[in-house]
Amino acid sequence: MSEEFLHQHKIVPAPEFPAHLRQPRGMDVAKRRVKGDTGGVFPGNPEALAMQKAQAQQLSQARLGAAQQARQEQAGLAALGQQYLGAGYVPQAQMLSALAPGQTAAAAQQQAQLYGTGLFGEATASGIDALLGSALGQANLLGAAGSGLLAGLFGGR
Repeated sequence: MSEEFLHQHKIVPAPEFPAHLRQPRGMDVAKRRVKGDTGGVFPGNPEALAMQKAQAQQLSQARLGAAQQARQEQAGLAALGQQYLGAGYVPQAQMLSALAPGQTAAAAQQQAQLYGTGLFGEATASGIDALLGSALGQANLLGAAGSGLLAGLFGGR
């Protein structure tokens, strides 16, 4: 990545220059030059200015290198984490596959119980039907006997 891109997106801060270098050049600089002052903005000699710029650039390069190294370390740790995560699922999958036959047997048992419950319900319902049928038959028999008795008493011949 270019250094400009990193500075623009605030990944690496811009090189820090002394405050007197960051201040805008105003009328005071122009006035000093008119008066014949050749010192410019930097209050030292050109070698000191070059030294400060070189130090600031070196600091910026060091920060850029540290950020890149941190990114590489983070990518390495992420890859290691993925390996451990993948290895962690293998024993879990084996355990679940070992439990699968038991789950099948439990499901079959539950289905048999539900079927048995259904048969019991049907048997109970048919027993109740038979009971009601016999009671209805008894009622019809008593009704017929009662009708015959009343017809014999009142019907005369």
